[in-house]
Amino acid sequence: MSVKNNNFKIIIIIAIYATISSIIASSVMIVIELLGLKILLLYIISYAIIMATDIAILYYAIEIIMERYTKMLKIINEPVANAPRPGVERKAIELTDSESAIVSILEKNNGRIMQNSLTGKTGYSAPTISRILTTLEEKGVIDRRRHGMTNEISLKER
Repeated sequence: MSVKNNNFKIIIIIAIYATISSIIASSVMIVIELLGLKILLLYIISYAIIMATDIAILYYAIEIIMERYTKMLKIINEPVANAPRPGVERKAIELTDSESAIVSILEKNNGRIMQNSLTGKTGYSAPTISRILTTLEEKGVIDRRRHGMTNEISLKER
């Protein structure tokens, strides 16, 4: 159930709407009860439909959020083919989780990848990817080279 980044944002917005909708529907039913008014069968049926729909939307949204989360954990925690070998000392560079995720993706792609493909592989937005790459470039971990409408990202030899 792969979801593009823009669709992911829409799903989050719909999940927020579903939560607010549930709160409003429940509040209306509570107010009707507190005022001592008769709750008509039509109100009960409408309430049940609203709650069932909101629960289905929230279940779907949570499923997608958890998929995205486990995908990121897998990228961060997978062993890397180009990991340092015993006896070979490398200068330690402190990386955040998001920076590590991008470096891990680069290592799995023979040290090169197009910047625009990182959004689909990480789930991060394009501006977030750009900020992370700028930081990695400043730390001397990567090089960026213009390639058409995107950049080619390559790991520097350390």
